[in-house]
Amino acid sequence: MFRGFIFRGAVFAVFLLACDGFAQVSSRSVSLSGERALKADIEVGALKLILTSHSAPSVFRYEFDADDTTTLQCLYDIRNGVGYLELHNNSQDKNRKKKFRLRDLFGGEDDEDTEHGRRSNAILRLSLTDSIPIHLDLTVGAANTELDFSGLKLSNFSLSSGACAAKVRFKTPNRVTMQQMKLSTGASKLIVEGLGNANFERLEMSGGASDVVLDFDGKGCPAAKANLSIGAGSLRIILPPTLDVDLNYSNDFFSTFRVPDAFEKNGDTYILRSTNGANNLKMNVSSGMGSVRIKLKGEEK
Repeated sequence: MFRGFIFRGAVFAVFLLACDGFAQVSSRSVSLSGERALKADIEVGALKLILTSHSAPSVFRYEFDADDTTTLQCLYDIRNGVGYLELHNNSQDKNRKKKFRLRDLFGGEDDEDTEHGRRSNAILRLSLTDSIPIHLDLTVGAANTELDFSGLKLSNFSLSSGACAAKVRFKTPNRVTMQQMKLSTGASKLIVEGLGNANFERLEMSGGASDVVLDFDGKGCPAAKANLSIGAGSLRIILPPTLDVDLNYSNDFFSTFRVPDAFEKNGDTYILRSTNGANNLKMNVSSGMGSVRIKLKGEEK
């Protein structure tokens, strides 16, 4: 429940004439006022989400372009020096059963709004401050999601995705240690690039009928652990040559597993040693009826 929230910052809506009616654009920006950290809880669906960072003196800012901008609820409060942001899109009836469509695996701006019998072109552009640590919990439904965390200070991150396509990028090193990254996907396509820049201590990934690509390129960290599991989908793991890897794999009878010749097998552990040995990744991988393929950077094809 939302209680005791203080609304600050400017909120406005601009109405633009569109071919089939009126499109609405609403935006909001809240200035920084001494927050030491940010806890963000975001839950959206039936739209395209674009998330980036900014250096402006605001804790967050967004622009929402949709047929009905009142479907987006934004609440913000500061308690004990921590900012609490709740951003929810209530345009979907959660009790209404939704028919699964193959194109939901790939999302896109042209997904149909099955409730209204028309396409949903809603876009949410959200930007978070790069000046304080952020604990981000993100839940996305039938959405096309682009997350660029370059420049942010992510202390914790969780992503739960349904029938959607999501791309996550760490183009530059995360500026604080991320205690845990948790990725959970359903019938989704998930690509994560630059995991070596995420600066995580622990990564947990679970996928169902998912198509998942995890690229560990980046600066790396001295020691990290990753527990990865895939059900009936596919998991592709791309490793840079600068990373030491100790990989344990467990599988179902119907699953497939491929690993490059550069790995040496010692009992149940597959071992890869780099030239510098500065960064070590301990990885546990399991699959049900899915497939797991390990590749070295530069040999992705």
